[in-house]
Amino acid sequence: MKKSLFLSVVLLVFTGPAFSQDQDTARQTVINIAERQLHAFIDPIPDNQVADYGFRTKSEYKKIKLGDPVPVYTLEDTVMVFTRTWRVPIIVDQEYRSFLTVAIIDNVMQAADFGAMELAREFGRRKTSRTIGMLRSYILHTDYLMEKGADNELEFTPLIETN
Repeated sequence: MKKSLFLSVVLLVFTGPAFSQDQDTARQTVINIAERQLHAFIDPIPDNQVADYGFRTKSEYKKIKLGDPVPVYTLEDTVMVFTRTWRVPIIVDQEYRSFLTVAIIDNVMQAADFGAMELAREFGRRKTSRTIGMLRSYILHTDYLMEKGADNELEFTPLIETN
């Protein structure tokens, strides 16, 4: 049985035309940064550690495709807030292998981290056409798939526990 956490949040913010345009611009900027900065994270990985990052060999780097950036949210008290972070799926042969994290740090958007192999694979298995982001709960140590449900309610499905 699929466990889901439901929050009744009206998606007015997610449906307005201005928000959509801002999201499209942000998405393209995130993709551009990921394209420019990914190799700074993957090239230094020693050959004997590429499996820890979701690759079989370094030759797979040539097959990398970037997935759609996934905005990451968290809870502050009882309010869901955008973390100014996106997870960019690293896809090889249609398999989600890892995430490149792009974040706004000191008002500069930049690639900030690489990895989360298990989370990326689970996200790739569970995402649907209704997926609009991820919710990270630091209190529960869990990441949730965030989807737009019926009547513009958000649905949250646990992915994996974080450490």
